[in-house]
Amino acid sequence: MTMTYDQAKKILASSERTDWVIDDTRGTFTYKHDLNLHIKRDDEAERREFQEGWAQNHPDRNAYSTYYDVAYGQSHLERKHLVVVDGGRATLPIPASATNLVVSPEATNFAKIVDEPESVESYLERSKIVVGPAA
Repeated sequence: MTMTYDQAKKILASSERTDWVIDDTRGTFTYKHDLNLHIKRDDEAERREFQEGWAQNHPDRNAYSTYYDVAYGQSHLERKHLVVVDGGRATLPIPASATNLVVSPEATNFAKIVDEPESVESYLERSKIVVGPAA
């Protein structure tokens, strides 16, 4: 049985980190219920410094962009852009803008798949980022 794009998006929006086989060293995540669905951190992409206030307002001001590619088998589904904050202590979704600090529940869930959910929650709060519909 094959998965549709909408089914894959629903899994990314609602699954938990425990639903994935995780190799943190390689930056790979494989969905346990369909091994064809996988996420890979793009370690080849240039790490660009991220200079918005919310991302740098931590004890370690270093923040940088990171990318994750979502695929089903050999088919690329989408590329996710996130930000690593506090010198690597958390990976967060990017708010709507530097002044509209709102992220979608779907983007937040994706961050919780690729990072520890507790870290994501804690750093969203520290960064004053709200989860909800864009204002």
